[in-house]
Amino acid sequence: MAIRREDINVWERRAPLAPRHVKEIVHAGHTVLVQPSNRRAIHENKAGAIISENISEASLIIGVKRPPEERIYPRKTYAFFSHTIKAQEANMGLLDDLLKKEVRLIDYEKMVDANGFRIVAFRQWAGVAGMINILHGLGLRFLALGHHTPFMLIGMAQN
Repeated sequence: MAIRREDINVWERRAPLAPRHVKEIVHAGHTVLVQPSNRRAIHENKAGAIISENISEASLIIGVKRPPEERIYPRKTYAFFSHTIKAQEANMGLLDDLLKKEVRLIDYEKMVDANGFRIVAFRQWAGVAGMINILHGLGLRFLALGHHTPFMLIGMAQN
């Protein structure tokens, strides 16, 4: 398996697995490739993973967010939040590309337990982080318009 670099959003610092999970997978006898990233908040290099720019040999490639279409390998299995299940218009091109390249998609949004409850989600933290980033952006916008507001003191959620 491989953990891909998050490259669709320059501010994305999350990783799909924690180093302790990578260590468990490696100790179970599996190879874990990790694309290097200087933005990732946590690093798997001490967990037994192989740091490699080339992850094309992996049969399962995981990430948090969607990869750019040009970085999707044909006939592989990918796991990430695709945001396609609700037919969001911005992601329909991605879905078309996945189908054309015969990619098997495991969408975190559809991973549920026996009762139908999602088992992979950032829950309220996604909304909190989103609101922090909106307020940060609002501060930048007001500043560009010449207004100094307390919003410009709000950093991005990853900070």
